[in-house]
Amino acid sequence: MQNIFLALLQIRTLVFEFVVNVNNSDLTICGGGRYDGLSKSLGGPDIPATGFAIGIERIIKLIQDQEIDLCSNFK
Repeated sequence: MQNIFLALLQIRTLVFEFVVNVNNSDLTICGGGRYDGLSKSLGGPDIPATGFAIGIERIIKLIQDQEIDLCSNFK
């Protein structure tokens, strides 16, 4: 957990987050940013970095909840 906290402290300038509203609740499906200095704080070289994460299971759930048939587009 400490490494996650360190990563959050290292975020610089560019930060993004994609949020959708599901049942009157905000749900983040993707987010990321620049992590300059993160590598150095973890004992590595001092290099700039970027990172992101996507909640594939959240995207799949949204598609299922909307009853979107992705396969029908490929016939």
